[in-house]
Amino acid sequence: MKETHHLIVGAAANDYLADALAPAQALSRRFWIAHMRDEEHQISLGSALHTKILEAILARDPSAAKAASQALNDYPEDFA
Repeated sequence: MKETHHLIVGAAANDYLADALAPAQALSRRFWIAHMRDEEHQISLGSALHTKILEAILARDPSAAKAASQALNDYPEDFA
């Protein structure tokens, strides 16, 4: 997932994005790992959410990238 975050930050061309996202990513990742019950399903779901973001970025589709990013941001809340 770290590689995905680096790719997204690079695509955004925003030097402040990585610093803004890092605390939330670290905390949500720790919570997710600590409370995960079905590892295969959760890892597959997380991977699919990240993939949708990258596909939208590659397609240069800002609307799809925004929707995919919002889905990924909703995931930890739904998981909790």
